[in-house]
Amino acid sequence: VFLSLGVAWASPELKHAQTSFWSGKFGTAAATYKSLLETYPQQADLWFNLGTSEAQAGRMGRATHALETALWLQPEHKDARFNLNTVKAWVLDKALARSQSGTLILPGSDDLGTGLLAAIPMQPVRIIFAAAWGLLFLCLYAMKRSSSRRASLTLCIIISGLVATCAGGLLVSRTYIVDDTRYGVVLDDAVAFRGPGKQYDTQAEVSNSVKVKLGGTDGQWTQVTLPNGQGAWIKSDRLAVIGFDD
Repeated sequence: VFLSLGVAWASPELKHAQTSFWSGKFGTAAATYKSLLETYPQQADLWFNLGTSEAQAGRMGRATHALETALWLQPEHKDARFNLNTVKAWVLDKALARSQSGTLILPGSDDLGTGLLAAIPMQPVRIIFAAAWGLLFLCLYAMKRSSSRRASLTLCIIISGLVATCAGGLLVSRTYIVDDTRYGVVLDDAVAFRGPGKQYDTQAEVSNSVKVKLGGTDGQWTQVTLPNGQGAWIKSDRLAVIGFDD
């Protein structure tokens, strides 16, 4: 099930895109949302609408990229996560129906082991981190000023210190494992991954909608890490990068 979400502002282009979508003209809707995103690239809802339109048009690789971008901008976007899971399930079912599951690397629910970490909302973690450190220093100050209730204050110090350490670990992990790593989505089906050139043998065939970790480039080729940990190269125009520079 795909849902089209209206954004908080209105424009003739947006109305045209929504009308096209509900009229079944999904390609037109997708093209209009792409045009809007050239002006409003930070709008997660527009990326969600683009991904939904691309999925309905049958372009699952491009749908996955748009929905992943919506989640990159707004990790708590439940509709985008629901539609992304639906798209991946559709791709998986199609591949299994063609009996290619043994030859293709398929999209998973957590392609690169960072799905849960990426899904954790960071703002509450930051608040918990700050509150725990504040409580820790408050307890230390109270212990220094008073000789009574030292046992309860010691317990409070231990607990707040553990909470602050765990929250800090989450923040650091999110920064260095997720936020500072570049990812891309395979746009086309059965893409051959090989060395940086067609003279190399094919190392793997990868389905559309698979999320890969991006490395360096060599001419028209991009180095990637596949979900199974294997390194390979792919033509750069077969990939769409998730996220963009501010």
